[in-house]
Parts: sequence; C-alpha cells; structure tokens
Amino acid sequence: MGFHCVWSSTASFWDAKCDIRWRIQRVRSATVACVGIILVLVTSDPVLARRLSAGTLGYTLGLNIHILENRQAELDLIRKAGFRFLRVDLNWQRIEQQASVYDFSYYDPIIKDITEGGFRIIFILAYSNTLYENQVKVGPFWKSSFRTAAPTSEKAKQAFLDFVQAAVIKYGALDPIWEIWNEPDQIFWAPEPNLDAYLLLAKATCKVIRKIDITATVLAPAASLLPRPGALAPPFLAGVIGSDLLNCIDAVSVHPYLHIDELDWTPQLWQAIKRLPRRVEVDAVLPAPPTFVSTEWGLSTYRSGITDETQAAYLVKMVMLNLASNIPLSVIYSWRDAGDDPANPEHRYGITRRDGSAKPSYFALRHLVRQVGDMHFTCRVDWPRAIGLVFQDFASGDAVLATWPRPGRREWSATSNDRVEIQQLIPALSASDAMGSTAAVDFFPDKTTVGPGIQPFFIRLRSGDGVTAICR
Repeated sequence: MGFHCVWSSTASFWDAKCDIRWRIQRVRSATVACVGIILVLVTSDPVLARRLSAGTLGYTLGLNIHILENRQAELDLIRKAGFRFLRVDLNWQRIEQQASVYDFSYYDPIIKDITEGGFRIIFILAYSNTLYENQVKVGPFWKSSFRTAAPTSEKAKQAFLDFVQAAVIKYGALDPIWEIWNEPDQIFWAPEPNLDAYLLLAKATCKVIRKIDITATVLAPAASLLPRPGALAPPFLAGVIGSDLLNCIDAVSVHPYLHIDELDWTPQLWQAIKRLPRRVEVDAVLPAPPTFVSTEWGLSTYRSGITDETQAAYLVKMVMLNLASNIPLSVIYSWRDAGDDPANPEHRYGITRRDGSAKPSYFALRHLVRQVGDMHFTCRVDWPRAIGLVFQDFASGDAVLATWPRPGRREWSATSNDRVEIQQLIPALSASDAMGSTAAVDFFPDKTTVGPGIQPFFIRLRSGDGVTAICR
C-alpha cells in the first residue's frame, strides 16, 4: 500500500488532500453507534483516509497532554503554537470500573473540545485493570512500586480486547490514531517486559480495530529502549520489527529521548532503527520499509545546567532533525509540568509550568512553526562550526536556513548571547533567534555570523539560487 499526502498551506488539518494508492477492492467497515444500536456499513469502493506522511513541519507536530485545568483556553494556546496532534491516555481502568460496563463520561467532554478545536487525537490504549489482574511489584527493591499486572491471562486479554472494541465504536468516527500500549519495554508492562506476551496482545488488538474500521491508523509499540552509539540493538524493539505485527499496524512508534549531548546523533538513530531486520515473510507482505514515528520525546529541566532556554533550543532542533529524517510525526512530551520539584525529572518536562505560564519552549516552538511550518526540508549542511537545515516553500520560492553551533559546551546552556559562525557567505534577507527576536547578520569575505540570541537561528534567504548555493 503506497500513499502520498499533499498539504495545502491555506487549508485546515481536516481539509488535507491525500492521493492514496489502495489495494483493489479494499473493504472498509465503518460503525455508527446510536442508542445501543450498531449499524455496520460495508463498501467495496476505495476509501480516502488521512494517513501519516512526512511533508511539512506544520503537519507533523504533536503534543502529549494530561491535565487541562482551563481546557478551552489551553487548547487555544496549543493550537496557536501550531500543534496538530494531541496524544491522550485512554485508560482502561478508568473506563471499565464494573465488568463489561464502559463509562466514557470522563473523556467525552475532553474529546469533544479537542476535536472541535481541529486536533487529531492519538489514543493510547492503556493500561491494565484490577478487575482482571492483580497488583505486582515492579522495579528494583530500593525504588520498587506496585502496578497492575499486564493483561496476560486469557480472561484479562479478552477483557482488554472488549474494551478496545468499545473504544473504537465510541470514538472511531473521529478518525483518531490508535497506539497499542505505552512503553511495554519498561515498567508499564508489569511485572516486567515480555515481548511474546505483548505481541500476542498487540496483534489481537490491531485485528479488533481493523475489524471495526479497516482504514484506522494504528501504531505500536511506543518503545523507549532504542539503539545507542556503539551498543547492540535493544531486543524488544528488534523483536517487534522482526514480527508479523508489522503486517497490521501503520507505523512503528518509538520514544527516542536522546540525551542533550546526543541530539545531533538523531539522523543516525533513525538510520539504526530503520536497519533493524524484518522477517522474510513480513517483507513479502510489506515490500516497502515500515514507517517510524516519534510519539514521545522531550527534555526535563530538572538537571543543573538544563535551563528553560536550553530546553527550548533542544526541542526546536529535535523537531527539525526528525523532519529532516523523514519522520512524519513528532510528539513532544509534554504540555505542562507535572510538579514543582526541581529534583524530580518527571516534574519538569512541560513546555508550560505547573501554574500554566508559558516557558521559552512554548514561544520557540510557535516561532518555529511560523518560520518553516509550510516549508519542505531541502538539505542539511555541515560547516566546521555550524549545522544548517534548509527549508523551502516550493510554490513561492521562499526559503529559510535554520542554523546553530556544532555541539559542544554551549549545547548545555543556551543563552541570549549565543552566536553562530557559518563558513560561507549566506544570501540573507533577515534573521531571528529561536524566540523570534531579531538577530544581527554580519558578512565577511569567507563567513557569515549571526547573533547574539538564543539558538537556533532562522535566516530568511534571498532567492532560490541561494538555496542551491547552500545545498551544493
């Protein structure tokens, strides 16, 4: 199955036009629930669906959300920043508190506001349920905790599948993206990760979704243990990619979380993931390489030296490096800080603070979308002291060079005094820093300097010829 999506810069997300080559006579099953009566409509006509396809940054950007205390106002801020996808836990335990009774009342107003706001939802189908599995101890003894065991008994697995069916019937018409579990290679699959057990549940879950809506977009496994420089491939992710689960899902989802001094290794990370081998029988069904997406990735400011400005620089560069690697979905973790403890890394991932005030990351991501949101990645250039990514609007010819100093000490402490030195004469019209402030551009016979300001810098280029000169 091949597809290509062309996004209009003037159209809303929901008006995206996709030219999709479908299998002949592919069957769509759609369900509509009304007062307990389910009508199943089946057609043999080709159906258009919004699939994942790397294009422009403005249509690849997502955000993990948890609590929205002032929902309408916060969703408005999220939309103005340029986010198009919102990733939300669909918690089985919260929905099924009485066996075979599914209560979505907690989620209904949230989902209504999200969809009316023009966002596409990524539902995480998670986690287990104490109606069917017991509490177990997870983690090392010095910091162990209790979690509900993953649904591995036959009764629990069937109950989870019934929950999935209820969820797809309930929300399937909204065209969400369904992600099967969250980080099953970590403590979220209690008492410990089990590849075989996860694959059994994931394949059965995907089949349930497809039976109800064959055009649904399905992701798995949201793995967090990924290749690292000089290290062996993590067995869990390698096992998923080597399994026939790929016959059913649309994309493999991962959570890279590269350390700050590893950020520039992002292209090599994606190459390493894409090189993980698949089974011969899977290749026979899927001759094209699988699609990979990032559904969770952020940077906590809990650590000394990682300031709010450094977080902003990291996230902006991370999103651009993903797009340059042809990754069609980058979901940032997360919208709001979970707490105020500077010693707790889980408390400080938000692009807004616990009190709801915006961090520099919010403004930097908003400026990023305004600069290159409608442009396509064109090329990457590595100068001795700088890295550059060129983005271009092919229709208008407008182009932007995003650039920052090569990794080093300054990577740990982005400040308003950052500068970048490019060993090339750049045909610049103007420049701004990550926060949108005007940045000075100085020309020399053999180099161009930009700054001071918070990296990365965005340089508006004079013409298409300038793009050719830089990319060459």
